[in-house]
Amino acid sequence: MKEGSRIGQVFELDPAGTDIGREPANHIVLDDPKVSAFHAKIKVEEGKQLMVWDLASANGTFVNGEKVTAPVPIKENDAIRVGTTVLVLKTLE
Repeated sequence: MKEGSRIGQVFELDPAGTDIGREPANHIVLDDPKVSAFHAKIKVEEGKQLMVWDLASANGTFVNGEKVTAPVPIKENDAIRVGTTVLVLKTLE
């Protein structure tokens, strides 16, 4: 996490899908009033391409400053903003 209440924390992504939001049912739970209960999802598609979806959130999901309106591919060092929280994708290979 680059910006937000848990700055510096590292989250492992689930290849089957990682849900991001305020509700405890999410894989990544964020204490951010601008984050929806179920805000965004990151998932591996076509074997290795990571994609991010906005889940009809109230404040939108952004990748490198661009609003997500359809599934968007993401790569190393991309910044994903949900609410006022910014996550940066890092791969460990």
